Amino acid sequence: MEQYRTRWQNCDDFNENVLQAHVSGIGGWRYDRAEYIENLLDTSEILDNYDIKYWPAFGTLLGFVRGDSPIVGDHDTDLGCHEDDEDKIIDIYLNPRQFERRGLVLGRASCNLMTFVRWDKYRKYCSYIDLYFFRRTIPNWLTCSIYSIEEWRIEDMWSMRKHGRRWNIPAAPESYLIDAYGDDWREPKQNCPAKK
Repeated sequence: MEQYRTRWQNCDDFNENVLQAHVSGIGGWRYDRAEYIENLLDTSEILDNYDIKYWPAFGTLLGFVRGDSPIVGDHDTDLGCHEDDEDKIIDIYLNPRQFERRGLVLGRASCNLMTFVRWDKYRKYCSYIDLYFFRRTIPNWLTCSIYSIEEWRIEDMWSMRKHGRRWNIPAAPESYLIDAYGDDWREPKQNCPAKK
């Protein structure tokens, strides 16, 4: 597995062909509601088939709880995963290549995340889904880069119906969203990332 991690540390291709291409107006990511939902459903089905614990995270969770999923203009889908399942997800990617069979190819990966990209037929525009790996680095908390969530929210997840199926979401999501986005988390805003 380590031989692949080394190669995945390099995100230059994703940054150039997706993020920079969008900023430059020559391609990159796009907002497509149907594709956003397709990425979410395809990925969740793969993870369910292998008994992997995951939850809607960041803007995806915000849209679920607020009732406007996907959020207009949100260009990617976010799922949180537990560090205990990281190797299993890598195995699924490598063999039997379940993501590629559904049109999702690895765009970037690092110690904190894997991004799967769905390109259009001209490979100019794409949508993508981020799988964030949350780790036990602080007692009673799970962290991913600069973000964190109390472990009890993941151990005792709540259930919510969305997009034709049931989802496990972090427990007491409204108080978590206040912490992550502020007291006005219910109000749609442009370019408002979660707090560090």
